[in-house]
Amino acid sequence: MVLLGVLINAAIAQKPTVVLDNDPGWHKIGQITASFKLDNESIIVYGRDEFTKIKLKVTDAPILIERVQLFYEEGQMEELAVGTELQAGASTAALDLKGTNKELEKVVFTYKTLPNYQGDKATVELYGLKTRQDKSDAFRDDDGDDDDLENEVEGAEREVEEEVDQAEKELDEESREAREEAREAEENIEEGAEKTGDDVSEAAANAAAHVKDKVYVDKVGPEGQTIYINKHSQYYYISDDGKKVFVTKSQLKDKPQKN
Repeated sequence: MVLLGVLINAAIAQKPTVVLDNDPGWHKIGQITASFKLDNESIIVYGRDEFTKIKLKVTDAPILIERVQLFYEEGQMEELAVGTELQAGASTAALDLKGTNKELEKVVFTYKTLPNYQGDKATVELYGLKTRQDKSDAFRDDDGDDDDLENEVEGAEREVEEEVDQAEKELDEESREAREEAREAEENIEEGAEKTGDDVSEAAANAAAHVKDKVYVDKVGPEGQTIYINKHSQYYYISDDGKKVFVTKSQLKDKPQKN
């Protein structure tokens, strides 16, 4: 159940980011919350996703960015060593994208929390720099291609939603099975207790049936037990497990009178 909860949170946290603006300059690609439960996070990018530089900005809490991995649409992967401690509000230096195809598919960053901030959560924002409208992006401005982009975005979001729905269904099923197992265990305990009570009562009855000593008709035990007197004038009663329990005369009580 804990694992399924993590999968749901991961699916929601990595919801694809859609870049619609193709103008030159810095563009916010997306953001994610670093919970410090994992050691890396990723941001998936769709749309007009060709950039020449990227940078990371941190808000809310300090964080150490160790490295950044860039995954391109043609299958290339580029790793950039960062090793920078960022206080809240600070950014990394601009990182050059050296891939031959600079259309980003996903950005993964590895991080560590700083001392005394383990309970905090840092929001990491990803920015990309566009310096010109490349041919790979320019065709998307033609009539009809915006519909293709919209369909691509909707398909990606639908895929993530389906993954979340499936994870939630599995979590619900696990919860239902756990409740059923708990109910069965409770019933077994109750049945065992009833059987134990029946066995105790039977043991006491069998022991009492074999007692030859006379019953003290005017007195009962501390909790209303039938009292017997042996040949040595000793008082006792039969316990639930069929054993003799001796008591003193001062422990005896008057037998309640019947109305």
